[in-house]
Amino acid sequence: MTDDPRAAAELPAMGELAAAMHEVRGDCVWSASMTHESLLRYLLEESHEFLEAVQAGDSAGIREELGDLLLQVVFHAEIAEGFDLNDVAAATRDKMIRRHPHVFGSESAGTVAEVESVWGAAKAREKADRAGLLAGIAPTLPGLARAQKVASRLARSPLGEGVDAPALPDTALPEFADEAELGELLYAIARRSERLGLDAESALQGAVGDLARKIAAAEAVARD
Repeated sequence: MTDDPRAAAELPAMGELAAAMHEVRGDCVWSASMTHESLLRYLLEESHEFLEAVQAGDSAGIREELGDLLLQVVFHAEIAEGFDLNDVAAATRDKMIRRHPHVFGSESAGTVAEVESVWGAAKAREKADRAGLLAGIAPTLPGLARAQKVASRLARSPLGEGVDAPALPDTALPEFADEAELGELLYAIARRSERLGLDAESALQGAVGDLARKIAAAEAVARD
């Protein structure tokens, strides 16, 4: 573990931001009316604006959009009951320490592959009490992101061979060698979907949802 004065330094602006948010929440009618649910659209919008700034390599834009994302975190923490922003920060700090035993503990990892292995084992220990192979994969993820996470879990699970059997096998797919070619293939699918009047996102979400139900059924059989 390296010594970094920033790790122990006070961050007065964070406290001031939290205090300002508390005042706004108390004195602004619109802010007082907000809920976790009503703020979700803004969190999504700000996330996409941050992605745009990163992809553009816009340093000033990244700082601004990070601020907008931080405001969303502070806003949700202010709305929350039973915990506050400090609790969120403390829990996140503790999670970071637990998942980096090669930094804060006695384990070692000198390569990216070793770090991924150590981190994955630490995460698995935390999640051991969670039921289900797909626990932690949000159904609200975009279709492709959700599908790839499900495929990743299945690839590492004994359930994979019995459940992950799509009607279209890998051998029937067009060849692609990199993300550029994959992107072209995905766009071609989206374009054909549009021509046929089909919703590609809904179709993929439906397929992944069906697969999730098959996984749940297989897990129930295994438990019995």
